[in-house]
Order: sequence, then C-alpha cells, then structure tokens
Amino acid sequence: MCIPDSVTAALARVRWDFPAWTITHTSDTDPQRMWSAHRRAPLTRAEHSSGRKRHLHAPTLDALLAQLGAEQRALDDHPYSSDHFGR
Repeated sequence: MCIPDSVTAALARVRWDFPAWTITHTSDTDPQRMWSAHRRAPLTRAEHSSGRKRHLHAPTLDALLAQLGAEQRALDDHPYSSDHFGR
C-alpha cells in the first residue's frame, strides 16, 4: 500500500520534532490507533511512578501531537530533569 505524500511529510516533521520517539502511521489497523509513538529509551523509575508513558496511540496526527506534547512538558517539568539542576 502506498502512503500519501501528506502523511509522509507529516511523519518526517513529527520525527524531527520528537527524536526520542519512534513515530509510525498504519492505515490498515484500528482507526483509534492509526498513529503510534514508542519512546526509544526505557522509562526511569521516577518517570514510571509519575505516570509517564512509553507507548502512545491516537486516531489522528493532531491527537498524537497533543499526547506527545503533554509527555514532553511533563518530562521537562520533572524536578530531576537536567534542566532543573543548578537552579
């Protein structure tokens, strides 16, 4: 099956913006899980206990971007992230 150019371009943009995640699009699966993201690195114990996710699924690219953004903000705000050291 051929992936439309718009989907290919969207995948490239999202993969560039979220390099810590493997992003995929599958049109022949459950419509609620067409877009998927899998975090490349395992979760730390602190991330796991704070409810961070390693796998995300969404029916649309916009929904996946919202989930990825929420995960990224939560990681950025974590008190043990490297951004908070030395403050």
